Amino acid sequence: MSATRRGARLIGLTAALAVVSLAFGGCAPAKAQPTPIVIIVTSAPTPSHTAAPTATPLATSLATATDAPGESPTPEASPTATAPIVPALPSSLCSGTADNKSFWSQAANKMSWDVYCPVFPAGWAVKAGNFEQGAGGKITMTYKGPRSAIVELDEGNFCFGAADVCGPSATTVGPVFLADMAATLVTLQGGGNAIYVAPGTTHAYLLSGTGIAQETLLSFAAALSKVAKS
Repeated sequence: MSATRRGARLIGLTAALAVVSLAFGGCAPAKAQPTPIVIIVTSAPTPSHTAAPTATPLATSLATATDAPGESPTPEASPTATAPIVPALPSSLCSGTADNKSFWSQAANKMSWDVYCPVFPAGWAVKAGNFEQGAGGKITMTYKGPRSAIVELDEGNFCFGAADVCGPSATTVGPVFLADMAATLVTLQGGGNAIYVAPGTTHAYLLSGTGIAQETLLSFAAALSKVAKS
């Protein structure tokens, strides 16, 4: 009795969606995959760090809250200023819970470019965030602080176009630094401030805030930590 071999086509479909919880209450983390990783946190802010001498988050699309009274535009860098040195450090220095720190570690290892995380003073908590690997990769994280202040950090390929296209209408204040990167400080129409690096590119960065003073946002920008890859 003869056997006939038949070729079989194998069609493989792989899809993975990992959900990473960044809640300050502690949802179980999930493994990041090359598709969007989404985090939504609703718990109230709880202290995670003692005073942070300098900076954190990027980007904000909210332009409804007003800045703290009495602030004035005071850029802290000039085009000829020497950039600060920001070494790559473990994600354990990032603000938040163990899940939050794990998120930043995963993101840093997935991206080909430098990833920065916030180092906040007490009273700030993750509100929502995600990272995606497609199209060069991007990260978006939003934090809520005292008196409903909002700070958002965007990194990577999150927008194409000039600064006024990537975010709310803005007025340029002047050159500053975002961690160790030359950046531009702008005031947002309707209130708030933002700090842009290379807008419209695949390796852009944006730190923005509403409900906080401009000088506070600048201090957060200075305190961003570069996350080491493992």
